[in-house]
Amino acid sequence: MIKSEFKDAKLYFLLCNKIDSANSDEVNKEILDIVEKYPVEKFSDLNVIIDCNDLNYISSSGLRIVLSLKKKYKNLECINLSNSVYEIFETTGFNEIIKISKKRKNIDVSNCQAIGQGATGVVYKLDNDTAIKVFRKDVSEEVVLKERMYAKKAFLCGIPTAISYDIVNCGDALGAIYEMINAESLSVNFEKHPEKFDYFIKLYVDLLKQMSSSEVEDDAFPNEKEFFCKHILTIPYLKEDVVKHITDIINAVPDKKSFVHLDCMTKNILIKDNELLMIDMGDVGYGHSVFNFASIKCAVFDLDTFELIKAPYEKIVGMKYETGKKVWDALLNAYFIDLDEQTKKEVINTINVYSRIRFLGLIGIQIPYDRFDQADLKNALEMVSNELMQVDVNKLKFF
Repeated sequence: MIKSEFKDAKLYFLLCNKIDSANSDEVNKEILDIVEKYPVEKFSDLNVIIDCNDLNYISSSGLRIVLSLKKKYKNLECINLSNSVYEIFETTGFNEIIKISKKRKNIDVSNCQAIGQGATGVVYKLDNDTAIKVFRKDVSEEVVLKERMYAKKAFLCGIPTAISYDIVNCGDALGAIYEMINAESLSVNFEKHPEKFDYFIKLYVDLLKQMSSSEVEDDAFPNEKEFFCKHILTIPYLKEDVVKHITDIINAVPDKKSFVHLDCMTKNILIKDNELLMIDMGDVGYGHSVFNFASIKCAVFDLDTFELIKAPYEKIVGMKYETGKKVWDALLNAYFIDLDEQTKKEVINTINVYSRIRFLGLIGIQIPYDRFDQADLKNALEMVSNELMQVDVNKLKFF
């Protein structure tokens, strides 16, 4: 009745059909016979996975068996729960003491249209009602769930964003399902409707100003300054004096609690009924708005400049290079329209500095080290280091 398997330092139990008062004693005996091979004295940190893929029902007597296992092995979780079994765990409060997850559907996106792309995955249109973000294969479930949590928190802060309502399997990768709202990315619209260029720029500016004016709680999102300072320490090939100077540049950013999105390029923004909606919330935090502009500049120019990402420009940005440059120039002119030319020039130079910082922030996190040719990586890091070492921290101009 009970199948078990030990692999990858984890003990798996596969529960079948149903567990109720009629068979719970037998099930409990079978489980006890199995766990005898893994005494708590030696295996207290053993990861125990209860696979409920074939379980249709579980009664209170069955739940007591699960609870007794939890008392023996603290690292226990139940996976692949059907909606009805999940509801039983939730209603009885077991979800508060045991990690549980629903059975996931499998979805094939091979014939779906890609409508957006971020550092951790690609967004596809499933149909007129739903979209799916397919994460890279190396992205864990924890990261996927964290992105969904950030999207909910951003929405509550007034940031227009889509929130996923289900997690699914896409081959060997995970996917998050979103309401589609039948929209196209801002990148696509810049290309398809050049006659509306100025209007789209206005919407883009309004979104960035909304993000800048949205103050968030300290514990809602990561602190971007802290993230960059810690990450710089992990990057290979950077000399000690370079790391110190880059850290000084990061710490020069004024402390603010504005909402920050480190991947807010036009390919990750949908437009529907004259409103913009962000669709990729995996790389968000709080801090100064210079980080928002730095992320856009990095996507539009820096990734292509250093040739580390072996992909066509249009695939990364979602529009032609000429369009990307035109959008960037128009965005700066519209957002900083009230600044005099000298001040605007100083602000843009400062943004360029932090776009290099953003470039460093991609390496090893959003883009794993093993995806780079190490000679290319070393060369790019040397170029960035040389540029940043020329920066006078006292001459940085913020807005």
